[in-house]
Amino acid sequence: MIHENKSKLDLKKQLRLFKIMMSFTKDWRADYYITMLILIVIEMFLFMIWMPATIGQIIDKLSSSDIRQFYIWILIRLASVSIGMLFLIKMRTRNRNINEKINCKVKQTLFAHMINLPIYFYEDTHTGDFLSRLTVDVKTASNVYSRSFNNLCYFVLGLITASIYLIIISYHVFLLAVGLGVITLIVQTLYAKYILKYSREIQQSIGIATRLFTDIVTGIKVIRMFLLQKYTDGQVLRQYAEIRDIELQRVKKDMVRNFIMTIMNALTIGATLIFLIIYTGRGEMSLVNMIIASSLSMEITSLIGNFGDQFVEYQRAFAGAERVVEILDMQEEKIDNESEKKDIKHDIDNKVAISFSNLQFSYNRTNTVLNDFTAELEKGTSLAIVGKSGGGKSTLIKLLMGFYQPDAGEILIFGKNYKDYSMEELRRLISYVPQENYLFNGTIKENIQFSKTNATDEEVKKAAIAANAHDFIVELEDGYDTIVGERGNMLSGGQRQRVAIARALLKNAPILLLDEATASLDSEAEREVQLAIDRLMQDRSTIIIIAHRLATIENADKIIVLEDGNIQEAGSHNDLLIQNNRYAYYYNIQFKIPNGEIE
Repeated sequence: MIHENKSKLDLKKQLRLFKIMMSFTKDWRADYYITMLILIVIEMFLFMIWMPATIGQIIDKLSSSDIRQFYIWILIRLASVSIGMLFLIKMRTRNRNINEKINCKVKQTLFAHMINLPIYFYEDTHTGDFLSRLTVDVKTASNVYSRSFNNLCYFVLGLITASIYLIIISYHVFLLAVGLGVITLIVQTLYAKYILKYSREIQQSIGIATRLFTDIVTGIKVIRMFLLQKYTDGQVLRQYAEIRDIELQRVKKDMVRNFIMTIMNALTIGATLIFLIIYTGRGEMSLVNMIIASSLSMEITSLIGNFGDQFVEYQRAFAGAERVVEILDMQEEKIDNESEKKDIKHDIDNKVAISFSNLQFSYNRTNTVLNDFTAELEKGTSLAIVGKSGGGKSTLIKLLMGFYQPDAGEILIFGKNYKDYSMEELRRLISYVPQENYLFNGTIKENIQFSKTNATDEEVKKAAIAANAHDFIVELEDGYDTIVGERGNMLSGGQRQRVAIARALLKNAPILLLDEATASLDSEAEREVQLAIDRLMQDRSTIIIIAHRLATIENADKIIVLEDGNIQEAGSHNDLLIQNNRYAYYYNIQFKIPNGEIE
């Protein structure tokens, strides 16, 4: 689960964030640094030296008697400045293109990392938070390498160049410029901590707003049916009001800072000009040098003073980078392991397909979900697990698929400890149909093929027939090319479930897991899905079925009643009815309550 980091971003943390964000430039490192350096050199030459010198020389040559030569000289200078500006535009465009490539790399890296995070992370984290980090936070964090670092380099190189040139002209003017710049910097720095605080709060509030929008879009039918439009509208308004209030606080601080900076800049310009006019009036400085010195001194003052601005910009960028790196720091699910190098192979001819031995498991090491669970499933047989909600049935499925690790005990698959398989090997052995199946926004054919992307049309059709889905598919106008819509909402619940079963069957894995595959279906849809499950049992597939509706598991070879993490009883349907214990109790309820389920 993501916990927002409220701690102060000290220098060590900032350097680490900077290093991580700059590491994304490595694929374009030469282009990135060369382009940036050329860009800085051109800007310094044009705006610090060439243009001020040109203006000074124009003023100096106004008294020239050769007007024609004067105009030619001006045209040459203007042409050189224009060429420089065109080259500057070209390099800025190149720099922007490189930054866009880096942005794309950051998003790809973040997404590739997120998709491999452990399953519990997705169960604990809101979808909207992912979207916010992939969009808003990445864009904000990109300023570390696209703007802030460029500005820092310009500050260093520009300050060194301007200082050397100005010291040669007049070290007195240089000292004045540095002194005024330091005063400006102190004012800027005082406000930087507020900007970081508000920037971080804004990033987090935008994340909350994105979560809220995701909930509203996903639950729009519930919102309409329960007339919650005003309620949700109020939630959105309150969230945006919070963002607005934080932004206003930041704007107020910026306004005060900008007001002080405006006064400081006016005083700086006034003091510098007065100082230079006095020097020039005494004959200690030429008019050309006065203009160049004026430009350089204001540049130095601006660079030093605006370093505070750059620091503020860095704080904003780091607020986004912090949330991006927070995800990147999370450990991915381990897909491969050392034991894979031992060339371990599963023996699918092993008589025992799955063996659970003394399994213990609890979420967060608190409440025990499975307690000393022991069971065995032979190849080609079916095991049904029933019991009240929260008894540990679905948890057992998650352990088998490697989503969680047991606290104690072991799981053997075809005679091998499941930890001796890589996650990729383990999941190739298993097909899975969840209770809340997910269909992607594509065609029926594409959704079935997700389990085997190179499957032929004939293989897709065969899987659909086995899942009892072919008949309804061919009745649709576009057949297997029918678009199912987001989450498959263009199909009924029963149709979505049968497509999901077809997808699992196409994988042709030796083990099939059905987690309440008929839950939330009407009687007719349940019957169609049940026919597909019965056909699988007849084909002697190795199946584990989690069920609430007991009518769906009567033909299972073995049934386990699991309550509060403990096995209460086990046996065939008939044996358990004869024992007249918990299973018989639940089964009798089904005849009293239509479509009765275990509560």
